[in-house]
Amino acid sequence: MAKISRTPFNASRMITESISSDKTLLKKSTGNTYFVTAPTAVAINIDYADKGCYYKFIIKKDTEAAITITTPSLVGLMISDNGSIGVIEGAGTTLTIHANAKAGTYVDLVCDGTKWYARGMSSGSEFGIS
Repeated sequence: MAKISRTPFNASRMITESISSDKTLLKKSTGNTYFVTAPTAVAINIDYADKGCYYKFIIKKDTEAAITITTPSLVGLMISDNGSIGVIEGAGTTLTIHANAKAGTYVDLVCDGTKWYARGMSSGSEFGIS
């Protein structure tokens, strides 16, 4: 008897959501990928530090306003192309993606239990860490 052919399904697909206004992320949403649009300023708050938690943020279309991501503690190494390539590194609690970031700009965040580590690339705008 012949077997029925089935299309393989990847059970570990990324869970995606959209963000276009202020949002506080909870531990239960760790691992999500967020497509962000910013017609006005968007504030994303992560008010916990738990080992192994991670997020990815991707700019869905060119931004018109700034996007800020606030965490309890943050270290980042970001590459920006705002006319010339520059590396922004620093520590603080807030990561800012300034207005005019192009679609495809992204930030990855990973937590070690005490601080969040950020890495990302931007075109058309720069990152700021404070």
